[in-house]
Amino acid sequence: MGKQITIAVKESGSDPDGNARLRVLMQQAKKENMPKENVERAIKRATAKDAADYKEITDEQKASIEKLPEKFEEDEDVQNVFHNMK
Repeated sequence: MGKQITIAVKESGSDPDGNARLRVLMQQAKKENMPKENVERAIKRATAKDAADYKEITDEQKASIEKLPEKFEEDEDVQNVFHNMK
């Protein structure tokens, strides 16, 4: 939930009145008994100068990522690299 809050703040700002997604996530966090300090920390993390750049991925991107292990198993060159690392 913290990363989702961070993404929402990065996309539309830290003001829940102007950021509907953040407002919904804050309400959801409250329902799930997430400590207020954790929500505030996620917001601060998003507004920090050196903040990590979290981004949401689409279903298509997720499907491509899920296929990577299969491709690695089929690729002999990759198998040789991992075998030689042992």
